[in-house]
Amino acid sequence: MFIPYFTEHEEPQPGDGFLYASLSDEALLRRVLINVSANHADQTILDKITGSFKMVAGPYTSVDMQTAAQQYIRAGGREIFGKIAEVVLAEGNPVGLLINEKEFILDEEAPNCFRIETLSEVPAEYAVASGANVLPLVPPHYSSHGAYYMPPLKEFIVNYNYKDYFYSFIAGADGEIKLILQKYVP
Repeated sequence: MFIPYFTEHEEPQPGDGFLYASLSDEALLRRVLINVSANHADQTILDKITGSFKMVAGPYTSVDMQTAAQQYIRAGGREIFGKIAEVVLAEGNPVGLLINEKEFILDEEAPNCFRIETLSEVPAEYAVASGANVLPLVPPHYSSHGAYYMPPLKEFIVNYNYKDYFYSFIAGADGEIKLILQKYVP
């Protein structure tokens, strides 16, 4: 499984019926987590798999876009969670977004172990980078991202009911929205 490069995760613990290995390539900013069933392989086989695994440069994927989002945040940007209230257009191109800012809060007492609170009734306005792309959730269940479909915002707003969904808006250190990642909220 490819994972965004800067994702912090706990290393899986042995004894759950699987063997795990984590590999990364700093030059490509790519990470992979490999797991095999302990019923079908042992550590020697896992070592052969990881020893034969080679990361190479390739097409830009949804995982690469998530890594890019992490890079913006690490460089002084921020993540804004919420919904699109309105798209501001200039000469037919998106130049701004009015965002209904929300907060996603983990809450063991809530029915799905989380709740979403509105931060303000007034949408906040943000400039949008020229060529900003969206990482949408894919049909039929709209619960996960596809591998390669990351349309420009201009195309996305024409082809989707964009106001119906939650997003992580990634702003650079300059406050401008650089990337938009649609978020699954059950």
